[in-house]
Amino acid sequence: MAYEILPPLAGTPSNLLTNSRWKFDRYVMDGVELADNLHGEWIEFEEITWIGFDGCNRVGGGFKTNEEGDFLANLGYSTLVLCPDIYAINEEDQSVEEAEFIKALERVVEFEIQDEYLWLFYPEDERNALVFSPEGIIED
Repeated sequence: MAYEILPPLAGTPSNLLTNSRWKFDRYVMDGVELADNLHGEWIEFEEITWIGFDGCNRVGGGFKTNEEGDFLANLGYSTLVLCPDIYAINEEDQSVEEAEFIKALERVVEFEIQDEYLWLFYPEDERNALVFSPEGIIED
């Protein structure tokens, strides 16, 4: 399973995100909110795994959180649909880069729930974030 390759996360484990589903709402980059490049992305957290949609492909992987707000996630799998309007294609070697949504998700180091929105923070020069609105609790 994908979650097995995540390093240990210090602190008390948290289940705050377990069985929740979130719709991607906007990026926050260098303090500026960007909501104009959305493609229906969403993420759902289970006990130790996440699944989602990056605007083109179904994706999933492992994640860990703790009560201090630390967050780790990795991409364990992705379907292989090519969507040129979402993925950047390297003209030199014709390779395909991951969607910006996935690249940002893999850099997330901290999470917070503020006013019912899920904020996943990733460090760059400024404090950038992926912001999600709630879509509900997933029933077993």
